[in-house]
Amino acid sequence: MHQHPRNTPRHILIKMTKIKDKEKILKAARGKKQMTYKGTPIRLSADFSAETLQARRDKDTKSYMHNYATQNSNHEKRAQMQ
Repeated sequence: MHQHPRNTPRHILIKMTKIKDKEKILKAARGKKQMTYKGTPIRLSADFSAETLQARRDKDTKSYMHNYATQNSNHEKRAQMQ
């Protein structure tokens, strides 16, 4: 089976036993514009549990809804003043 070249960077998951090592590697990765592995672009980032990702999505949704409600409330107040 022939694989097509990827246009997006690959993700590499590494399980580390020492948090300090992980932090050093991620800090060094942030300082680079682009990293490659065997000529293929790669990107390093922290991996989060499904629960953490869902909590972040929920927080973003609540924040969006709050901002939307605030904007509509301000618009209604301005319309009533005119």
